[in-house]
Amino acid sequence: MNTLSGGVAFVASELAVALTRAHSAELEDVARRFPELEGMGAFVSVDLDERDLVRVRIGQTRFADRSLNLTIVPTLACNMRCCYCDQQEESRRYTMSGETAEALLRYVAARLDDRKLLCVTWYGGEPFLAYELLVSLQCGLFNLCAERGLPMVCNITTNGTLVSRERIAALRDIGIRQVQITLDGPARIHDRRRTMEDGSGTFQQTLDAILGARDLVDVRVRVNVDGTNAHHLPELLSLLADYGLVENTYIAPVVSYGVPCAQTNSAVLAGPDFAKALMHVMNFMTAEDLENHLTPSELPCTALSASTFVFGPRGHVYRCWHDLDYPERAIDHVVSGEGVPSRRLFWLTYDPLANPTCAECSVLPLCLGGCPERRRSGISPPDCCSPLRTHLPAFLKRYAELVDRDAAPAEPR
Repeated sequence: MNTLSGGVAFVASELAVALTRAHSAELEDVARRFPELEGMGAFVSVDLDERDLVRVRIGQTRFADRSLNLTIVPTLACNMRCCYCDQQEESRRYTMSGETAEALLRYVAARLDDRKLLCVTWYGGEPFLAYELLVSLQCGLFNLCAERGLPMVCNITTNGTLVSRERIAALRDIGIRQVQITLDGPARIHDRRRTMEDGSGTFQQTLDAILGARDLVDVRVRVNVDGTNAHHLPELLSLLADYGLVENTYIAPVVSYGVPCAQTNSAVLAGPDFAKALMHVMNFMTAEDLENHLTPSELPCTALSASTFVFGPRGHVYRCWHDLDYPERAIDHVVSGEGVPSRRLFWLTYDPLANPTCAECSVLPLCLGGCPERRRSGISPPDCCSPLRTHLPAFLKRYAELVDRDAAPAEPR
C-alpha cells in the first residue's frame, strides 16, 4: 500500500518476497514494464520526496475549497449531564439572541459569492433546546441558497431526547437531511454514561429517536468510546445490527481537552488502545467501509480550511469546535468583527510535517498528524495518533479478506 496515493495491490507472496529482495535496477525494470504500479505508488522515483506532495495537498485544500462549511451552535444549554462532557458549566446559560442570529446571516451572506456548496452542521449544547431559533436560522440559510441557486448539505447533532417525528420532518423540509445521535452502549452502560440532569438514564429515549427518524432522514449513530465502555462494543454492535444500523455507526474516542474532562482522563484511550477497540468494529465493516478508512486525508481537520467557520451563541467565530465559548480563541465576531490574530494564523499555517515524528511516519497521509488542537495543547504521539499507526496491517488484512470474498464467484445452487 502507498498511503499517499491510497493505492493497494494484492500480490502473491512469492512476488512480494522477490520485490523486497530486488536491487534498484531490477525495480526500475519492473516499474517500466508495469507503469500502473508506479501510478498507484508501488514504485516512487528516488528524486521525489512524497512529503512535499502532502504539503501541496494540504495547501490546495486549505485555500481552494469552494464550499462554505459552517458549524452553528444556537445554544450551549443542555438537558443532559454526560460523564465525559467537556463543556464548562457556566457556558450552559448561553443561547443566541435574535440580533446575533441576524448578524450571523449577514456574515454568511457576505461569504457566499462564488461558492459551489453550503455545508451546515447544527451543534450544541443540545440544539433542540433552541428549536425555534434553529428553525428560523435554517430557514434564513435555506433562502440565501435558494436565491443563489446554491446547493446545501445540512446535518444536526443531538442527544435525541427532544427529537420527534414532527420536528425531524419539519427540519427535513428546510434542508436538514442527516441527524447524528449518540448511543454509548447497551442500556445498562449507556444509562450510566449519558444521563438526564436528575440522573435518569436515556437509552430507550435515544433508541426510540433513532428508530423513529430513520425513515425520514439519514440517521447516523455515534458511539463515544473510552476505557469504561470499549469492551461492551461487540454487544452494542450486535444490537445495532439487529436494527440494520451498523453501517451508519461512527465510533469516536472520548478525548480530553481541558478541565471539565479531567475526571475522565484515566479512562481516555490513547491511540493504540483506541485501535484495539476498533478491532471489534471490523467484523461489522464492509470492504467499502474499510476503504474509507484507508483513503488519504486532504486535511487533518476541517478547522484548517479557510472556508470553515464555527459560530458560538454569543456571536464569536471560531475554527475549532473545541474552542467554543473561549472568546480568547475566537478568530472573529459577527457583530464587532473582533478576533485574535494569532488564532487566525495558527489555523492557516499549521503544518503537521513540522513534527519530526509525523514527518517520518508512513501513515501520515492517512491521518495528517491527527487533531491540531490536541497537538497545540501539548498532547504528543502516540496519544494523538490515528489507530492506523499501530494497526494498519490488521485493517489491510481484513480489507483483503473482504475484497477476496466479494470477488469470489457465487457458489452454484
